[in-house]
Amino acid sequence: MKKINIKQRTLLLLLSFILLASIVGCGSDDNPAQEAELNVSVSLEETYDSQIEATINDKISKDRLVVEVISEEGDSKTREVNLNDELESLQFDALEVGTDYTIEVEIFEEDEESNSEFLIYQGEKEVVLEENDNLVKVKAMLTEAEKLIVSLSNLADNFESGEITLEPDRYQEDFSADDVNEENEAGIKFEQLAADYYPINIELDGEKLDDLNEIYALPGDRVTRVEIELDDDGESAEIEIDWQVAPDVPELEGDSEDGNIVLEWDDTAKGYLLYRSVSSNDDYQLVQNNLIYDESYVDQDVIVGETYYYKLRAYDEDLLASETSNEVSITIEEPDDPEDPDDPEEYTVTINDAVDGDGEPLSGVKVEYRSNDENEFIKIDSSSLSLEEGSYDFRASKEDYNTWNKNNIELDSDTEIEPVLTELGGSYMPYSTNPTLGQKVDNGAIEINGENNGEWTDEMLIAIDMANDDPRSLGDNWTMHETPADLSHLWAAWDDENLYLAWQYVDVTKALDPDNAGSGDQIIDQPTIQWLAIDTVTGEGSRYDMWEKNDEEPYWNGTDKPNYQIYIASNLWQGFMSEAIDGEFVDEEDDLINDEDLEVEIEVGSELVVDELWGVEDADDALEYLESNDQDLLLDFLEKDIDEDRATFYEMKLPLELIGNPDLENDGLGVMIGFGEFAAVDTIPHDIETLSYPGVTDICNSPLSWGEPKELTAPFARVGSHK
Repeated sequence: MKKINIKQRTLLLLLSFILLASIVGCGSDDNPAQEAELNVSVSLEETYDSQIEATINDKISKDRLVVEVISEEGDSKTREVNLNDELESLQFDALEVGTDYTIEVEIFEEDEESNSEFLIYQGEKEVVLEENDNLVKVKAMLTEAEKLIVSLSNLADNFESGEITLEPDRYQEDFSADDVNEENEAGIKFEQLAADYYPINIELDGEKLDDLNEIYALPGDRVTRVEIELDDDGESAEIEIDWQVAPDVPELEGDSEDGNIVLEWDDTAKGYLLYRSVSSNDDYQLVQNNLIYDESYVDQDVIVGETYYYKLRAYDEDLLASETSNEVSITIEEPDDPEDPDDPEEYTVTINDAVDGDGEPLSGVKVEYRSNDENEFIKIDSSSLSLEEGSYDFRASKEDYNTWNKNNIELDSDTEIEPVLTELGGSYMPYSTNPTLGQKVDNGAIEINGENNGEWTDEMLIAIDMANDDPRSLGDNWTMHETPADLSHLWAAWDDENLYLAWQYVDVTKALDPDNAGSGDQIIDQPTIQWLAIDTVTGEGSRYDMWEKNDEEPYWNGTDKPNYQIYIASNLWQGFMSEAIDGEFVDEEDDLINDEDLEVEIEVGSELVVDELWGVEDADDALEYLESNDQDLLLDFLEKDIDEDRATFYEMKLPLELIGNPDLENDGLGVMIGFGEFAAVDTIPHDIETLSYPGVTDICNSPLSWGEPKELTAPFARVGSHK
């Protein structure tokens, strides 16, 4: 959202009252108690525009006042008063003279129709109580309006673009035909708005909507909806206003059935988040990280004899949340026909001989497994093993081959697995690591300008990923409205003094989900960070991120780990590099962007520089491709309608001196690139861990993989020489 030139004035409205507090000091008989008075007056501050006669106070009523006095030790006393009644003095007893106190003021508006209340003013002030009368004025500020949603219906079939402005030029949102659904409707959202009155100006294809002469109130702590239906002439025909309130609090019930917990609730909203704890009203955790769309849930992750506590919150379509539900406690009872826990059901997993991409047997392959509730993989030393019923991940690895993975195998019968490992190098199809080792060039042959002017060739490709293997389309909860972090190609070159790297991001949303094409800022415009991991000495380096990302868990768990790591903001406003010494990154970092003496160059442009762009229609197909190497799952997106101008191309020149002057022709080095603020959502070379977390976060419709720690094992792409 673009904010334009916010002008504010303040008006102190008369809402003053006296809170009389008798202050009693504590002491011995030799130090008798002392008394004092605390007089508190409250003034309200609000923004307004001189062109609008009304103020927001005309729309909201001030019904309930809450005042809390908190000592520096954390002790507090709270008083409430109904502002519709005659105000009486509020008295706080047993406060100490000479002590620091914080006075917090909250004013609520009560809505009888929705049985809700809204926090409309709040303020805070710190004071030290003296022996004599204390006079304190606390200024209460308007809270923000949560959101404004302007819905337009019956838009013209040939509509191209429009803009909505909250005047006088305070907030503006642009929209286009891409934002209009099949029913010719568009919904435009404003967020982080000051509570106030606003005239709304709407222009559709350059024509102002003249019939829109209303001034709309946006009160605090709630969502305002303005629904405008256009007539056939493109003018407003009907306008409806609704101040959206949170969903009703659901009533939660539960019981123990067959060794599980069955929870049910009344239908009050679009979706629900369920919380669980092992103690009452303490340490609640989400049962699952995405919304539950049913009115029931069966919790199977429980232990017989244990007691569990549950609470629930309801969410509407705009993720406005209800208050937390009642707490229910349930003790797991023994099932009617329980299985002996000392003799659980077991099944045999047969591990067939590993083969390469051509079906030829491979020797020396390490096969490992882990259950879904464990982090560490366990090596399998035989051709079969017995495992209890459950969900398991398997992987197979061999030097100079891509790691084979088969995840989330539900083991409820005897099962066979057959690892298929594709060789590193030699292929220009995904997934391919080291089709080449890069190429040495003449000094100065590569110009760093964010463009490929012919200097980056296929002879420099060191890794090929695929399009649409980022987690936006993983599982059932597609999140294609977000910008993809979708790496596709990595090039490398070097001369006598510098290492050169180039990498490509792509956006194929238009071919897969046209309604969300163009959603989100392009990578080139984002401050989101991406990293480069460089392994110059095999066997050394750090398994941990230089900025302790990945939830401070080991990041690189395979044969390669970086001696140097670089972080850059995607819009290149900052960039830093750190060296790992004795397996740990040092605190001292090089400023790659602002320190010109380092002679590092990084540039970015909006360009698609490849001749082929192979990928999949769904990220789940990428998982299947990794297991089967089935080429029929791939398609060339350059034969589809994609937004090539939303592709992003990076170039970097890194002096070899900054990374220890490696001998590239004889020893080489390894490179991996990843994108993600908390943990990687895509890497090149590709690592299957970036596709291990289907679902969305509990706070917004973003891929769950954004915040989940990863255990990367894919080999780095080599430059100059193999290990």
